[in-house]
Amino acid sequence: MDEAPARAARIDAPLLNARLSKAQDADELLGLFARHGWQMDGMHYGNLWNKLGRQLRESSGRQAWVARHASTLKRLVSATTSHLRTCGAQPLANVAHG
Repeated sequence: MDEAPARAARIDAPLLNARLSKAQDADELLGLFARHGWQMDGMHYGNLWNKLGRQLRESSGRQAWVARHASTLKRLVSATTSHLRTCGAQPLANVAHG
């Protein structure tokens, strides 16, 4: 089952970006999105997609992982789409690359 963790309290934007950068796996990235997505901006989404793409490209079980997390991924795509206008060139490239 793909359930989102409870929404977390606001954290400093640079700290959130650092946590995205240091996430150890795709599950941790989606957990950060589930808890803090409401406060993410274009830079965060660029970082998240870049790291998520890297994690999944290196994973042999990526299709099963995507199926298991389909509802969270749909929310991530929707949230990212609504923030594309806040993305500069580099974050937008990171989203596309991810």
